[in-house]
Amino acid sequence: MVNAGLISTGMYVPKEVVTNDCFECKKLYHYTLEGERGKSVLGNTGWIIKNMGVRERRYAAKEETVVDMAEQASLNALRESNFDPKDLDGIIFATLPEGRSFPSKAADLHERIRASPKCAIYDLNAACAGFTYGLALANAQIQTKEEGYWLVVASEIMSRRLYDDDVNAPIFGDGAGVALLGPTEGGGIVDTYFLTETSGKELIVDNKKNYLWMEGNPVFKQVSSQLVNIANTVLDKLKWTSSSLGLLVPHQSNIRIIENARKRLGLRENQILINIDKYGNMSAASCAIGLHEATSSGIEDGTRLLTIAAGSGIVYCSVAMQF
Repeated sequence: MVNAGLISTGMYVPKEVVTNDCFECKKLYHYTLEGERGKSVLGNTGWIIKNMGVRERRYAAKEETVVDMAEQASLNALRESNFDPKDLDGIIFATLPEGRSFPSKAADLHERIRASPKCAIYDLNAACAGFTYGLALANAQIQTKEEGYWLVVASEIMSRRLYDDDVNAPIFGDGAGVALLGPTEGGGIVDTYFLTETSGKELIVDNKKNYLWMEGNPVFKQVSSQLVNIANTVLDKLKWTSSSLGLLVPHQSNIRIIENARKRLGLRENQILINIDKYGNMSAASCAIGLHEATSSGIEDGTRLLTIAAGSGIVYCSVAMQF
Protein backbone atom coordinates (compact mmCIF):
# COMPACT_ATOMS: atom_id res chain seq x y z
CA MET A 1 0.00 0.00 0.00
CA VAL A 2 1.22 3.48 -0.84
CA ASN A 3 1.34 5.91 2.09
CA ALA A 4 2.67 9.42 2.51
CA GLY A 5 6.30 9.41 3.58
CA LEU A 6 8.25 12.28 5.10
CA ILE A 7 10.74 13.72 2.61
CA SER A 8 11.94 16.76 4.53
CA THR A 9 10.90 19.31 7.14
CA GLY A 10 11.59 22.96 7.87
CA MET A 11 10.96 25.50 10.59
CA TYR A 12 11.17 29.19 11.28
CA VAL A 13 10.86 31.17 14.51
CA PRO A 14 11.01 34.97 14.83
CA LYS A 15 14.17 36.64 16.09
CA GLU A 16 12.68 38.27 19.19
CA VAL A 17 13.15 36.09 22.28
CA VAL A 18 10.75 36.97 25.09
CA THR A 19 11.78 35.59 28.48
CA ASN A 20 9.66 35.23 31.59
CA ASP A 21 11.23 38.43 32.92
CA CYS A 22 8.65 40.27 30.80
CA PHE A 23 5.90 38.87 33.01
CA GLU A 24 7.67 39.02 36.38
CA CYS A 25 5.62 41.04 38.91
CA LYS A 26 3.28 42.17 36.11
CA LYS A 27 -0.44 42.21 36.77
CA LEU A 28 -2.07 39.49 34.65
CA TYR A 29 -5.82 39.31 34.31
CA HIS A 30 -8.47 36.65 33.83
CA TYR A 31 -10.41 38.22 30.97
CA THR A 32 -14.12 37.65 30.46
CA LEU A 33 -15.84 36.59 27.24
CA GLU A 34 -16.85 40.22 26.83
CA GLY A 35 -13.17 41.23 26.87
CA GLU A 36 -13.29 42.83 30.31
CA ARG A 37 -10.65 42.38 32.97
CA GLY A 38 -11.51 40.06 35.84
CA LYS A 39 -9.40 38.87 38.75
CA SER A 40 -5.68 39.58 38.59
CA VAL A 41 -2.53 37.75 39.65
CA LEU A 42 1.08 38.86 39.74
CA GLY A 43 3.26 37.26 37.09
CA ASN A 44 5.91 34.98 38.56
CA THR A 45 8.67 33.15 36.69
CA GLY A 46 8.56 30.13 39.00
CA TRP A 47 4.80 29.77 38.58
CA ILE A 48 5.03 30.09 34.78
CA ILE A 49 7.72 27.38 34.57
CA LYS A 50 5.92 25.02 36.97
CA ASN A 51 2.41 25.33 35.54
CA MET A 52 3.09 26.10 31.89
CA GLY A 53 6.62 24.82 31.31
CA VAL A 54 7.68 27.92 29.38
CA ARG A 55 11.01 29.68 29.93
CA GLU A 56 10.98 31.76 26.76
CA ARG A 57 9.00 32.19 23.56
CA ARG A 58 9.38 34.00 20.21
CA TYR A 59 7.30 36.97 19.11
CA ALA A 60 6.87 38.01 15.49
CA ALA A 61 8.07 41.46 14.46
CA LYS A 62 5.37 44.10 13.92
CA GLU A 63 5.56 43.80 10.13
CA GLU A 64 5.91 40.00 10.09
CA THR A 65 2.98 37.85 8.89
CA VAL A 66 2.09 34.16 9.06
CA VAL A 67 2.84 33.95 5.32
CA ASP A 68 6.31 35.48 5.82
CA MET A 69 7.10 32.84 8.43
CA ALA A 70 5.58 30.03 6.36
CA GLU A 71 7.67 31.09 3.36
CA GLN A 72 10.92 30.81 5.31
CA ALA A 73 9.99 27.42 6.81
CA SER A 74 8.86 26.12 3.39
CA LEU A 75 12.02 27.21 1.63
CA ASN A 76 14.08 25.55 4.36
CA ALA A 77 12.20 22.26 3.83
CA LEU A 78 12.47 22.44 0.04
CA ARG A 79 16.20 23.23 0.17
CA GLU A 80 16.80 20.38 2.60
CA SER A 81 15.59 17.84 0.01
CA ASN A 82 16.54 19.86 -3.09
CA PHE A 83 12.88 19.68 -4.10
CA ASP A 84 11.53 21.87 -6.90
CA PRO A 85 8.29 23.59 -5.73
CA LYS A 86 6.97 23.30 -9.31
CA ASP A 87 6.61 19.56 -8.62
CA LEU A 88 4.20 20.11 -5.73
CA ASP A 89 0.69 18.73 -6.13
CA GLY A 90 -0.76 20.47 -3.10
CA ILE A 91 -0.25 22.96 -0.27
CA ILE A 92 -2.24 22.74 2.96
CA PHE A 93 -1.81 25.83 5.14
CA ALA A 94 -2.88 25.32 8.76
CA THR A 95 -3.40 28.59 10.60
CA LEU A 96 -5.94 30.52 12.64
CA PRO A 97 -7.78 33.17 10.59
CA GLU A 98 -5.92 36.48 10.51
CA GLY A 99 -6.68 39.62 8.52
CA ARG A 100 -8.51 39.21 5.22
CA SER A 101 -10.72 36.16 4.71
CA PHE A 102 -9.76 35.50 1.08
CA PRO A 103 -7.82 34.73 -1.00
CA SER A 104 -6.24 32.10 1.19
CA LYS A 105 -2.88 32.26 2.94
CA ALA A 106 -2.05 29.17 0.87
CA ALA A 107 -2.52 31.28 -2.26
CA ASP A 108 -0.02 33.83 -0.98
CA LEU A 109 2.48 31.07 -0.15
CA HIS A 110 1.94 29.40 -3.53
CA GLU A 111 2.91 32.67 -5.21
CA ARG A 112 5.90 33.26 -2.93
CA ILE A 113 7.54 29.87 -3.52
CA ARG A 114 6.54 29.81 -7.22
CA ALA A 115 4.62 26.55 -7.16
CA SER A 116 3.01 25.16 -10.30
CA PRO A 117 -0.52 26.10 -11.49
CA LYS A 118 -1.43 22.40 -11.10
CA CYS A 119 -0.82 22.64 -7.34
CA ALA A 120 -3.99 22.49 -5.22
CA ILE A 121 -4.10 24.93 -2.30
CA TYR A 122 -6.27 25.56 0.73
CA ASP A 123 -6.21 26.91 4.26
CA LEU A 124 -7.13 24.70 7.20
CA ASN A 125 -8.42 25.84 10.58
CA ALA A 126 -8.35 23.12 13.21
CA ALA A 127 -6.59 25.43 15.69
CA CYS A 128 -3.82 23.61 17.58
CA ALA A 129 -4.61 20.35 15.73
CA GLY A 130 -4.18 21.98 12.31
CA PHE A 131 -0.83 20.47 11.42
CA THR A 132 -1.78 16.89 12.34
CA TYR A 133 -5.04 17.37 10.40
CA GLY A 134 -2.98 18.54 7.43
CA LEU A 135 -0.71 15.50 7.57
CA ALA A 136 -3.74 13.20 7.67
CA LEU A 137 -5.46 14.91 4.74
CA ALA A 138 -2.31 14.97 2.61
CA ASN A 139 -1.81 11.29 3.36
CA ALA A 140 -5.34 10.55 2.13
CA GLN A 141 -4.63 12.35 -1.15
CA ILE A 142 -1.39 10.44 -1.71
CA GLN A 143 -2.97 7.10 -0.78
CA THR A 144 -5.89 7.68 -3.16
CA LYS A 145 -3.80 8.58 -6.18
CA GLU A 146 -0.73 6.53 -5.19
CA GLU A 147 1.35 9.54 -6.19
CA GLY A 148 1.82 13.23 -5.51
CA TYR A 149 3.82 15.59 -3.33
CA TRP A 150 2.21 17.76 -0.69
CA LEU A 151 3.52 20.58 1.47
CA VAL A 152 1.85 20.71 4.88
CA VAL A 153 2.40 24.09 6.52
CA ALA A 154 1.56 25.44 9.99
CA SER A 155 2.23 29.06 10.81
CA GLU A 156 0.86 31.00 13.77
CA ILE A 157 1.27 34.40 15.42
CA MET A 158 -0.31 33.75 18.80
CA SER A 159 1.21 36.83 20.45
CA ARG A 160 -1.39 38.98 18.63
CA ARG A 161 -4.34 36.84 19.68
CA LEU A 162 -4.22 37.65 23.41
CA TYR A 163 -4.05 40.78 25.51
CA ASP A 164 -0.45 41.18 26.65
CA ASP A 165 -1.66 41.19 30.27
CA ASP A 166 -3.87 38.10 29.89
CA VAL A 167 -3.06 35.40 32.45
CA ASN A 168 -2.66 32.98 29.51
CA ALA A 169 -0.28 35.23 27.56
CA PRO A 170 2.94 33.69 28.96
CA ILE A 171 2.17 30.28 27.49
CA PHE A 172 1.93 31.32 23.83
CA GLY A 173 4.56 32.00 21.17
CA ASP A 174 4.93 32.40 17.41
CA GLY A 175 6.49 30.14 14.78
CA ALA A 176 6.10 28.08 11.61
CA GLY A 177 6.85 24.50 10.63
CA VAL A 178 6.55 22.53 7.40
CA ALA A 179 6.56 18.91 6.25
CA LEU A 180 7.06 17.79 2.65
CA LEU A 181 5.30 14.48 1.95
CA GLY A 182 5.56 12.08 -0.97
CA PRO A 183 4.60 8.47 -1.82
CA THR A 184 6.32 5.56 -0.10
CA GLU A 185 5.60 1.86 0.37
CA GLY A 186 5.92 -0.15 3.56
CA GLY A 187 6.11 2.78 5.97
CA GLY A 188 5.43 6.48 6.19
CA ILE A 189 2.09 7.47 7.71
CA VAL A 190 0.61 4.16 8.82
CA ASP A 191 -2.42 5.45 10.74
CA THR A 192 -4.49 8.60 11.24
CA TYR A 193 -7.14 9.10 13.90
CA PHE A 194 -9.76 11.83 14.39
CA LEU A 195 -12.02 12.61 17.33
CA THR A 196 -14.45 15.51 17.71
CA GLU A 197 -16.10 16.58 20.97
CA THR A 198 -18.22 19.63 20.18
CA SER A 199 -19.63 19.50 23.71
CA GLY A 200 -16.45 21.42 24.56
CA LYS A 201 -16.52 23.89 21.67
CA GLU A 202 -17.24 26.87 23.97
CA LEU A 203 -14.19 26.19 26.15
CA ILE A 204 -11.69 27.78 23.72
CA VAL A 205 -13.11 30.62 21.64
CA ASP A 206 -12.56 34.13 20.34
CA ASN A 207 -14.12 36.57 22.78
CA LYS A 208 -16.34 39.42 21.64
CA LYS A 209 -13.27 41.53 20.87
CA ASN A 210 -11.62 38.73 18.83
CA TYR A 211 -9.04 37.78 21.42
CA LEU A 212 -8.48 34.20 22.54
CA TRP A 213 -10.42 33.12 25.62
CA MET A 214 -10.35 29.73 27.26
CA GLU A 215 -11.66 28.08 30.39
CA GLY A 216 -8.46 26.51 31.67
CA ASN A 217 -9.48 23.84 34.17
CA PRO A 218 -12.19 22.12 32.04
CA VAL A 219 -9.85 22.19 29.02
CA PHE A 220 -7.06 20.63 31.09
CA LYS A 221 -9.27 17.80 32.34
CA GLN A 222 -10.91 17.01 29.00
CA VAL A 223 -7.77 17.21 26.86
CA SER A 224 -5.53 15.37 29.35
CA SER A 225 -7.88 12.41 29.41
CA GLN A 226 -8.57 12.18 25.68
CA LEU A 227 -4.96 12.51 24.52
CA VAL A 228 -4.07 9.43 26.55
CA ASN A 229 -7.17 7.55 25.36
CA ILE A 230 -6.38 8.32 21.71
CA ALA A 231 -2.74 7.35 22.04
CA ASN A 232 -3.70 4.02 23.65
CA THR A 233 -6.32 3.39 20.95
CA VAL A 234 -3.77 3.96 18.17
CA LEU A 235 -1.08 1.88 19.84
CA ASP A 236 -3.54 -1.00 20.29
CA LYS A 237 -4.73 -0.75 16.67
CA LEU A 238 -1.17 -0.88 15.32
CA LYS A 239 -0.13 -3.53 17.87
CA TRP A 240 2.57 -1.17 19.10
CA THR A 241 3.57 -1.05 22.75
CA SER A 242 4.65 1.98 24.75
CA SER A 243 8.15 0.55 24.97
CA SER A 244 8.34 0.08 21.18
CA LEU A 245 7.32 3.68 20.46
CA GLY A 246 10.39 5.61 19.43
CA LEU A 247 9.00 9.07 20.02
CA LEU A 248 5.79 10.85 20.95
CA VAL A 249 5.54 14.37 19.51
CA PRO A 250 2.58 15.94 21.34
CA HIS A 251 1.09 19.37 20.90
CA GLN A 252 2.88 21.65 23.35
CA SER A 253 -0.26 22.71 25.22
CA ASN A 254 1.34 23.00 28.64
CA ILE A 255 3.87 20.97 30.58
CA ARG A 256 1.31 19.47 32.97
CA ILE A 257 -0.77 17.97 30.13
CA ILE A 258 2.39 16.67 28.42
CA GLU A 259 3.83 15.12 31.59
CA ASN A 260 0.45 13.62 32.51
CA ALA A 261 0.34 11.90 29.12
CA ARG A 262 3.92 10.66 29.39
CA LYS A 263 3.39 9.10 32.80
CA ARG A 264 0.00 7.54 32.03
CA LEU A 265 1.38 6.03 28.79
CA GLY A 266 4.42 4.65 30.62
CA LEU A 267 6.93 6.50 28.45
CA ARG A 268 10.48 7.32 29.42
CA GLU A 269 11.60 10.96 29.27
CA ASN A 270 13.62 10.26 26.10
CA GLN A 271 10.48 8.94 24.36
CA ILE A 272 8.71 12.28 24.27
CA LEU A 273 9.64 15.53 22.56
CA ILE A 274 9.26 18.65 24.68
CA ASN A 275 10.13 22.09 23.35
CA ILE A 276 7.53 24.22 25.14
CA ASP A 277 10.33 25.58 27.32
CA LYS A 278 11.95 27.21 24.26
CA TYR A 279 8.96 28.24 22.16
CA GLY A 280 5.79 28.09 24.25
CA ASN A 281 2.51 26.92 22.72
CA MET A 282 2.54 27.87 19.02
CA SER A 283 -0.88 26.38 18.23
CA ALA A 284 -0.70 24.37 14.96
CA ALA A 285 3.00 25.15 14.56
CA SER A 286 3.94 23.28 17.75
CA CYS A 287 3.65 19.78 16.27
CA ALA A 288 5.19 20.97 12.99
CA ILE A 289 8.30 22.32 14.69
CA GLY A 290 8.36 19.31 17.01
CA LEU A 291 8.39 16.95 14.02
CA HIS A 292 11.18 18.97 12.44
CA GLU A 293 13.29 18.84 15.61
CA ALA A 294 12.62 15.13 16.01
CA THR A 295 13.73 14.20 12.49
CA SER A 296 16.10 16.88 11.16
CA SER A 297 19.20 15.40 12.78
CA GLY A 298 18.38 11.95 11.40
CA ILE A 299 16.09 9.19 12.58
CA GLU A 300 16.82 5.45 12.56
CA ASP A 301 15.06 3.12 10.13
CA GLY A 302 12.17 1.36 11.83
CA THR A 303 11.54 4.14 14.34
CA ARG A 304 7.89 4.47 15.33
CA LEU A 305 6.63 8.02 15.89
CA LEU A 306 3.26 9.31 17.03
CA THR A 307 2.24 12.96 16.85
CA ILE A 308 -1.00 14.03 18.46
CA ALA A 309 -2.83 17.30 19.09
CA ALA A 310 -6.04 18.81 20.41
CA GLY A 311 -7.53 22.09 19.22
CA SER A 312 -10.52 24.34 19.71
CA GLY A 313 -13.70 22.54 18.78
CA ILE A 314 -12.64 20.41 20.62
CA VAL A 315 -10.96 18.44 17.82
CA TYR A 316 -8.25 15.83 18.12
CA CYS A 317 -6.01 14.24 15.52
CA SER A 318 -3.11 11.80 15.72
CA VAL A 319 -0.75 10.63 13.01
CA ALA A 320 1.43 7.53 13.38
CA MET A 321 4.58 7.16 11.28
CA GLN A 322 7.06 4.37 10.69
CA PHE A 323 10.49 5.32 9.34
